[in-house]
Amino acid sequence: MQRRSKEIAIRKISGASSLLIVKMITSGMLWIAVPAVVLGTVAAFLISDMWLDSFSVTVPYLTLYYVISAIVVLTLIVVCAVAMTRHKACENPSSNLKSE
Repeated sequence: MQRRSKEIAIRKISGASSLLIVKMITSGMLWIAVPAVVLGTVAAFLISDMWLDSFSVTVPYLTLYYVISAIVVLTLIVVCAVAMTRHKACENPSSNLKSE
């Protein structure tokens, strides 16, 4: 957020609303977060499946836990991104551009 605070300030000065700025930043983060979470979830499932195969007694597949954990992680990413972006978008734009 610190890297993009000047961008947010310039967009705010140009007339963009806080909601538009939050949507833009959040959608940009989701383009990176969704594939990363999906790949991480699939990798965790495959590795844990290989690990559980080494035991004689195993639990049934609990793929629902992997799906729920992926949804929780994505929800946390969105909540953090919205909160941080909203905080920067509601600040005075001149305070972010003083270092220029």
